[in-house]
Amino acid sequence: MTSTSTEQTKASADAPAAAAAEVSLPTVQMLTAIAAAGLIIGGVAYGLVSVIRPDGKPAAVTGSALSVGALWLVLLGVAPWKRRSLAQWPFSILFGSVVSLALVLIGLILLYSSTPLDGVTLALSIAATWFGGFFAEVMVYGRYVKAFDGIGTG
Repeated sequence: MTSTSTEQTKASADAPAAAAAEVSLPTVQMLTAIAAAGLIIGGVAYGLVSVIRPDGKPAAVTGSALSVGALWLVLLGVAPWKRRSLAQWPFSILFGSVVSLALVLIGLILLYSSTPLDGVTLALSIAATWFGGFFAEVMVYGRYVKAFDGIGTG
């Protein structure tokens, strides 16, 4: 048996213990990652819209703000500062992403039907910022959880 397979066997034997560990997630890092992604993507969207469709600038800003706000609201609703089993967190993150996507879609429908904002710019800004913010949140979560289950060691 090689050294690598011994380490993999040990890591898989420790997996149930790691899954039972109760941890809290890095809330501030997750919120910061969402905000940073929202600012970067929102800034790029604003710049592109300024060149392509200048009358759509308010829609780009509004869409980015809506996406970041929904992601933050749902993340705070999931309460990542509370200690939970490591096996429970993926389901909480998944549930939160579904709820934030639903909030963003409801917000898009309400904004589109009640304001004179450019609909295409609004929808594209919301989609780009939501996906960017969600990926940033998941990257922080993945790096944090990776330290507990032995993935990538060896």
